[in-house]
Amino acid sequence: MFTKDSAYFSQLYQLPTPDDTAQNGSSDVDPITLNDVSETDFLHILRILYPLTISGYPKCAERWTEAEWKPIFHFARQWQMSALLAESSTRLRACASPFIKISIGRSAELPDWVREGLVEISLRSEPLTDDKGITLELSDILKISRAREGIRSEVMRTGQRSEWCQLRMENAWFT
Repeated sequence: MFTKDSAYFSQLYQLPTPDDTAQNGSSDVDPITLNDVSETDFLHILRILYPLTISGYPKCAERWTEAEWKPIFHFARQWQMSALLAESSTRLRACASPFIKISIGRSAELPDWVREGLVEISLRSEPLTDDKGITLELSDILKISRAREGIRSEVMRTGQRSEWCQLRMENAWFT
């Protein structure tokens, strides 16, 4: 499964090894160690890789939250599992908080995720809390502030938030 679905593992086992050296993962005595993957996270990964349904991913995956999809996304990204990365990316993006979208967007170089997270934070009615604010970069906080001020000005001027304001937020304020 890993060599079929992962560019990393398929290349790993194509490399020659020195004569008397066992290759990691070639036996129970010399397993591959997956650092930074908890037992719980690994169980979710296995449930996706080896579903109990015939037609694809298990039904329970439809109810999974950010907590389940985030480690699967990181695992698929780290081990270059393109199909699993595409699925986990779609699922995680749909359920992740705006702060997680920004964090993952930055670390995985996904600018659309960062922009989406910033827009979501700007549109919400609650102010930034200290614990959430410190997870953002100063430039993010300034962009959010600029967007919220623009929204406030538009609402004060017209009594509602216009489509122009939404387009400006998605394009100009977060570029």
